Amino acid sequence: MKSVSKSVTSLALGIAIDRGLIGSIDEPILSFFPELSDLRSPQKDRTRLSHALTMSMGLKRVEATPSTGNYNNDEARMHMASNPCRYVLGLPVTAPAGQVFFYNTGALTLVSAVIARHSDVRSTNLCARRYSSL
Repeated sequence: MKSVSKSVTSLALGIAIDRGLIGSIDEPILSFFPELSDLRSPQKDRTRLSHALTMSMGLKRVEATPSTGNYNNDEARMHMASNPCRYVLGLPVTAPAGQVFFYNTGALTLVSAVIARHSDVRSTNLCARRYSSL
């Protein structure tokens, strides 16, 4: 499901941009979360929505795998956090944004939140509305 979700979310983001609900993938990711301004740093200010889409945000992350178990990973901690977006954006920077690919389910959470905030609908609903006539 995870990989399919990323494709649907990317499609929904494209629809939101096409409709003018979101300006561009080149906007800083933190600009979509003004309530998280305390997490800003020079490195994080350079992170764009495009970096979340390409999983090249440069954030330290331990993704869920059989070796990490059910709870010893950032994916589980993100889902248990009271604010998953704060959790993801609060992770430490380990590389400049855009330079290193690292599989990151948290990036999908951020993109989904951006879509929901700017379109008042979930990603799947935005796609269903757009393609309901097919």
